[in-house]
Amino acid sequence: MTQTVEDFMQLDRDVSTFHVGELIAAYARRRFQRDTVKAVARAWGLDLSAAENLIRGSASSRTITKAIRAEGWALLEALGLAVTGETYAQHLQGLANEQQQLATRAAARADHLRALEARAARMVDGGGGSLSL
Repeated sequence: MTQTVEDFMQLDRDVSTFHVGELIAAYARRRFQRDTVKAVARAWGLDLSAAENLIRGSASSRTITKAIRAEGWALLEALGLAVTGETYAQHLQGLANEQQQLATRAAARADHLRALEARAARMVDGGGGSLSL
């Protein structure tokens, strides 16, 4: 059965009330539903006491680093979604959309500038007319 990031991290909690250790604990409990402490210790290269602390939500920075190294982008994306409310793919799409909007505005400004230059050239050549911005 394929599980999605949303299966691990729920967005119905206020992120100001918990920390990354609790998020990783929730991820681990959903990922390893049987013999969680032993499974986490084995899969993430932790000793049993570190795995127990992690499952309680109070992991050290070293334990968090080991968890991220073991799980990779799946865990990082789950953490990102839980904290920011968007996946990494959604974030990248937002950046791409923003760049497209900037390119469209730059093209419109370039067109406007060319029109102003053409008007100014006609005025210099004696074509008359008013120069309005």
